[in-house]
Amino acid sequence: MKQWSGLLMKEWINMKNLLYSLLVLDALILFIVPSGFKRLFGIEEDLGTIRFMVGGILLFFHSLVALILLIISLEKDMIRQDIWIHTSATMQKLVGTKIIFTVFVTSVSLLFISVVTFGQFFISISNQSSELIDMGKFLFLVISITFITSIYLCVVGFFFWVIYQTLRMRIQYYAIPVTLVLFVLINYWWNKILSSAFFTKTFAIGTLPVNDFIPQSLLHETLNVNLDFSTEPFLIGILLFITCITVLLFVSATTWLDKKVRV
Repeated sequence: MKQWSGLLMKEWINMKNLLYSLLVLDALILFIVPSGFKRLFGIEEDLGTIRFMVGGILLFFHSLVALILLIISLEKDMIRQDIWIHTSATMQKLVGTKIIFTVFVTSVSLLFISVVTFGQFFISISNQSSELIDMGKFLFLVISITFITSIYLCVVGFFFWVIYQTLRMRIQYYAIPVTLVLFVLINYWWNKILSSAFFTKTFAIGTLPVNDFIPQSLLHETLNVNLDFSTEPFLIGILLFITCITVLLFVSATTWLDKKVRV
């Protein structure tokens, strides 16, 4: 437990300034961009609606923010490998703490954006308790999906980062295009597998009640937005399969990195 605490404290010292910068950037975008759009383009929608839309876009892109923060942290420690890996902690712990802290930083930013975005929306548009509950459920759904996606993208990004580091030791500057080509090819075959009839029949087990968390009428009336996942539901079987693949990628990548950088 002390080892985990020490590793997390190290990540906090290294990345706290990034967290503060991210929160400041969130605030600037949420409070300046909506007003700028309204004045520049003469948008008739009230400021709360515009801020809700901008906040929704920010929430969506936070999955990529987690990945970017993770890569920054990895690259920073790779500069001094002798210090980073000079510990009895396993590579799984070293990288795991980075992913945990990256997701934590992203979650803090998500919470801040959610409070500002949905708070403004509640004040300016919604005035009934039933609507507040419905939007609260929707907020929970959005944050949950973003949180899960962040973890998945961090692990996948870390996997390809390890491939890049390995190639860079062999082919130097050509490592970037080669890694990109591998990413495109692997992503192509991954999508082929997910869309195959065999995969769909095998893992089409259980359905998550996503639509129950979406206030269809409220979103349509206030934002003219329709979200319906009844035709393409979130399947529990597919989610479990992706979870297993994520764990496998993490274990493979950390083992691979451990053999390459640790003697």
